[in-house]
Amino acid sequence: MSEVERRSLEGADRLVVTPEAELVNQPLRLAVIGTPRSGNTWVRGLIASLYGLVELAVDRPEQLDWDHLPSRCILQIHQYPDPSFDALIARHGFRVLTPARHPLDVLISALNYAQHTLTAPEWTDATGTPRTLRGASPISLEFRQYAGISHPGAVLTFSPAWWDRPGVLQVRYEDLVADPIPKLENLALRIDHRIIRPPHEVVGYFTIDARRSNLQVWQYHFGLGRPGIWRELIPAQIAETIADQQRKTFDVLGYPCDPDPALDELQAERNWYRLQTQLLTRHLSDERQRLHDARAQLLEAQAATQSAIEAQASARRSVRLDSLRSARAWTWSRRMGSGVRRWWSVHR
Repeated sequence: MSEVERRSLEGADRLVVTPEAELVNQPLRLAVIGTPRSGNTWVRGLIASLYGLVELAVDRPEQLDWDHLPSRCILQIHQYPDPSFDALIARHGFRVLTPARHPLDVLISALNYAQHTLTAPEWTDATGTPRTLRGASPISLEFRQYAGISHPGAVLTFSPAWWDRPGVLQVRYEDLVADPIPKLENLALRIDHRIIRPPHEVVGYFTIDARRSNLQVWQYHFGLGRPGIWRELIPAQIAETIADQQRKTFDVLGYPCDPDPALDELQAERNWYRLQTQLLTRHLSDERQRLHDARAQLLEAQAATQSAIEAQASARRSVRLDSLRSARAWTWSRRMGSGVRRWWSVHR
């Protein structure tokens, strides 16, 4: 038995793989609500696959038809708690699952993602100057301004706002990365012991490399999934300033600010651009492979189409030949009939 299989079977007396058909009429609704770039999509996919749930992802509550949601679904939304929303999810039977991730890793992931998306964060600073994360680096003024925003609904505030609320299911991104199978099992035991596929199968499908190969667009942010990468990119002074500005987030989620004291701004910026180059190289390679695969599929489809055309043409020629033979046979038989009748009329 492999190590993965052995670890997956630990606790198997409590987690029960159940035919999906037996769970169709067993309602299960979960809402993944946390800070963006904290592994929300990964967690949503893991849980959806584990239980066979319909996946939903929206930006705002009004984008959903709440009265006609599937009875078994998992919703992903970045929503700050308020009495109205609390009542809404309670009325429709949702349990909240909140991921947490080190705030500085979240900020680095957001910075990286902003370099490769059309929706990079934009804001106006205290002097009225428009700012954006596009083109910024971890030592830039723009990054430091963005990281210091701490009002309710700001980028780092979602997970802390939900983390200690009664009934919320907590999961740490770092724990899932370090030991995904037992952590997923433990999480599942707090949700429902009846699952439709074993955790090791689910985890295997949702590795970073597996997900990257299944997506049809460039996903540069996959390269920044390693916990603690911020220590290679944010110098100590900047990291400590951000931690002071975001003290509530660090305290509520229980993360330390322990930067590398030897990292200076020059080395941090070198590390950042080296990482960007590595990500670009990797994704260009992925795109080249996708184009190669697409070309092979196109050639295969063209060959199949040509074969079908030739088969149809052959069938039409065969039909025409059969028709011609039938016509000739009919003409021959008619002539023979006429000849026989003439012979009979002469010799009878």
